[in-house]
Amino acid sequence: MGHMVHVVGADRLLIGSDYPFAIQEKEPGRALKQLALPEDQLELIQYRNCLSYLRATR
Repeated sequence: MGHMVHVVGADRLLIGSDYPFAIQEKEPGRALKQLALPEDQLELIQYRNCLSYLRATR
């Protein structure tokens, strides 16, 4: 993920899930938190890019 942030930018990435399948990670999102990205980039990846794509408001 860190490489992708560097290559395409945080404003072009989204986080998704395999719902309704069980989550294999005990702590989902830990890998993203471990990247130690600035808060604004984390927000983009976690939800802001999705809202923009869907043309939705929070």
